[in-house]
Amino acid sequence: MTSQRHRNRQHHRRFRPMLTLLAATVTVLLAMPVGVAVAQYPPGEQFTVTCLPEAPAAGQSITCSVVGAAPGESLEIRATSGDLTLLDRALFADGDGAAAFDLDVPTEVAGTAIAVTVAGARSGTAATTLQVLADGAGGTTEDGASEVAAGDIPRTGVELVSTVVAGTLLLWLGVALVMASRRRTHRRVHA
Repeated sequence: MTSQRHRNRQHHRRFRPMLTLLAATVTVLLAMPVGVAVAQYPPGEQFTVTCLPEAPAAGQSITCSVVGAAPGESLEIRATSGDLTLLDRALFADGDGAAAFDLDVPTEVAGTAIAVTVAGARSGTAATTLQVLADGAGGTTEDGASEVAAGDIPRTGVELVSTVVAGTLLLWLGVALVMASRRRTHRRVHA
């Protein structure tokens, strides 16, 4: 009887760290908000340029916003498509380090990419690339917004929750298989 109790205690001691790990994993997974995505370029006061729409049609106007520049800094704005320069000018960031400018997409750049670069002496360089829709690949709505099919816009970022959940489930499946294998081996040896 004593040896049976001794084996039961050893058995429970072996599984305590694993139960603690399981509880911690479940707690972390439950604490994560559903649908969280980590952006390719994290938000904040980092020097960035963002242009909307990201997939404009030829002939459409794009609005670009700059954040994270030094307050009052002179910024050099350049937009190119291949060898064609679409915009080359300077502007100043406001007191919050922000600036905005518009860019008209000429019809001759349909189906190509536009590289937008903003450079400041203190802030460095920020850039983005826009994919101009081919003729007839989209249109604009009444308010001027781009009408684009879901497959026309490249997906960026990483789906964090699904990756973490899948990895955790695979880890626990592996742990369960190892434990089942050891238990089966233990029974064969002590039978």
